[in-house]
Amino acid sequence: MNEDYLLWQSTIPMTGSIRFVQFSFIPIQEFKVMIKRFNEPGLIKTVSQKTVIRSSDMKALLVNIPTQEEPPELFVEFCLRDQADEQTKCTSLI
Repeated sequence: MNEDYLLWQSTIPMTGSIRFVQFSFIPIQEFKVMIKRFNEPGLIKTVSQKTVIRSSDMKALLVNIPTQEEPPELFVEFCLRDQADEQTKCTSLI
């Protein structure tokens, strides 16, 4: 908790959306989502509810959840398109 956790990383630029849903009985007040990008500045968003973030040129996705007694359950769904060959892939993480 209270550290940056790498959830996903790519060696080629990706475009797409990432959906976050909290499943905890104890809600997280808010957490930070960081998207590192290849040729553009990174994005940092503060999330406090179900959220979808769309971006291009993505390289990595990190989250930082503040310290809590009970670790939260966070559902993350990626739907990404490889910018090199336009192939779309969707993945879910819990």
